[in-house]
Amino acid sequence: MAANPARESVNKNALLIAREAVKRAPEHKELIRKFLKTYEVRAGQPDGRFGFQKYKALMRRAVNRHIDTIPIDLNDVEDFCRQELQSDGANIQLVESLERLISDIESNTMRYMRYFYDACDLEQPDKDDDFNMENSALAKDAVNTWRERNWAERQVGGTGTADKAPPMPRQMKNDWEVRFKPRA
Repeated sequence: MAANPARESVNKNALLIAREAVKRAPEHKELIRKFLKTYEVRAGQPDGRFGFQKYKALMRRAVNRHIDTIPIDLNDVEDFCRQELQSDGANIQLVESLERLISDIESNTMRYMRYFYDACDLEQPDKDDDFNMENSALAKDAVNTWRERNWAERQVGGTGTADKAPPMPRQMKNDWEVRFKPRA
């Protein structure tokens, strides 16, 4: 039985598209971190610690338990990409990554939610004097202590039974999650 040439062509095309997306991933991860660290919105009241840096302020609110979701507005990501494209130091490869970032987020949302979560985890500030004690139930703190201890053991390599346990999902490390707000 002969293989269907149209199906083979579609499969090859899908494979090529997937390979190209994988090649862009490291640059996209760096762009995401830069976006989270530097994106500013000059509206409303500035955050006491991070000023108009919108996502640093949102991460601070999440760490201090004022919110449990960090909403990533894709309009902001698009604006960031436009600003980066207008900057002088963008090389050709970076230009392509910037141009594809939004479409890649929209076409592979789950993967990019993980990229944004990881970047938020790396960039999140420590708890500070604005920590919300009312939302800090004793049980939640016990779970967080367990998470931190397990996370630390796994990072060091663990001992005995910890090595045999399945890896802890990264999303269990923090009390917050990341969600995307679609472009308008």
